[in-house]
Amino acid sequence: MADYIPQNDADMNVWQGNLVEIIEPNLTAWGILAEDFATLKSKKTVWDTTYAKASNKQNRTAADVLAKDEAANDYKKNNPQLCSTMVSQQQQSYRC
Repeated sequence: MADYIPQNDADMNVWQGNLVEIIEPNLTAWGILAEDFATLKSKKTVWDTTYAKASNKQNRTAADVLAKDEAANDYKKNNPQLCSTMVSQQQQSYRC
């Protein structure tokens, strides 16, 4: 799964936003439980908050950067099933 998740923070930020946007309208079709998606959205909210704070290089602390890194690691570690499902379904959607 790490192959699908960008390592760069800015790329990760865009990617995780896209992930939620793509999965949400496809929950039922892709067999994703609402509870699993709620967990994903919760982790997205934590990431969004910590990324925004840590991205302000003029007004951040080491703790802000650490919180952002921990949020990214938590997001990556706890969402491989949803990521795999999304990637698999996207690949099937684009087959000729």
